Amino acid sequence: MTGLAVPLLKVRGNHVYVHASGMLVLTCCAYLTIVRAHSSSVTNMAVEPFSEHDKTTAEIVKSLARHAHVPMGISGFVVNNQKRIEPTISVDAHGQSLREILDDVCRQDPQYKWQETPDNGIAITLGARRLSLLDVSVRKFNVKDVRPMQILGALLTIPEVKKWEQAAGCRVGYPVIINGQPEPDLRSRTSLTTGKEPLWRVLNAVSKITRTYTWSAISSTGPSCFIVLDTLPFQ
Repeated sequence: MTGLAVPLLKVRGNHVYVHASGMLVLTCCAYLTIVRAHSSSVTNMAVEPFSEHDKTTAEIVKSLARHAHVPMGISGFVVNNQKRIEPTISVDAHGQSLREILDDVCRQDPQYKWQETPDNGIAITLGARRLSLLDVSVRKFNVKDVRPMQILGALLTIPEVKKWEQAAGCRVGYPVIINGQPEPDLRSRTSLTTGKEPLWRVLNAVSKITRTYTWSAISSTGPSCFIVLDTLPFQ
C-alpha cells in the first residue's frame, strides 16, 4: 500500500503524534517510524554491471553476493561417492535487478532454486529438500576479536549444532578441498554476538560481518552423512 496521506501531524515537545486511519505509528524522542504494508525488497535493487562466463552456479552466486553486498547461502544435498558434473553458465547483466539475475541463473541451472530471507539475504537451495540443520535454533553465538577461520571453527562447536549432529547421525565439518587463494579479508579480525536465531540467520550475519557475503552448507548422502560448512572467502 503506497501513497497514503497523513491527515494530521502534531508535534508536542519531543514527541510526534500522527492521526491516520489504517497506519501503525511508533513515536519516541522526535523519531517517527511508519510501518508500511509492503517493504522494499533487496531483490528489486539494480545491480552494477556484472559479468561471469563459463562458471558453475556456485561460483557465480559467490561472486554475485560479494558484488552486490547481499548475503547468499547455498545449501542442499549431493550423493556421496558419485561423480557430479556441474554445468557451467554465463551471466551478463547491465542494469538488471538482483531478482532478474537470480532468475536467470536458476533458469540456466534448474537444480537450484532461490528465495529471499526475512533479513534481506538470499537462500539458494540445491535440490528439492531443505537441510534441516539450517533451522536449528541457536541460543547465542558470540565471538570476539577472531579471524574468519576461527569463526568457522566456533560455528562447528555450537552446542545446538553438536546436538543436531548426534540426533541426525551426521557430522559437520570444514571443506575438504579448497581451491584458490584466500582474499585479504581472511587476515582481518572481527567480533559478533547474536541472540536466539536459526543457524541460517547466524550464517548470514557472519557473512556480512566478515564481508564475504556468502556461505554454503552441502550434505553428502550415502553410506555416511557429512555436511561441509564453509564461510570462508575463497573463490
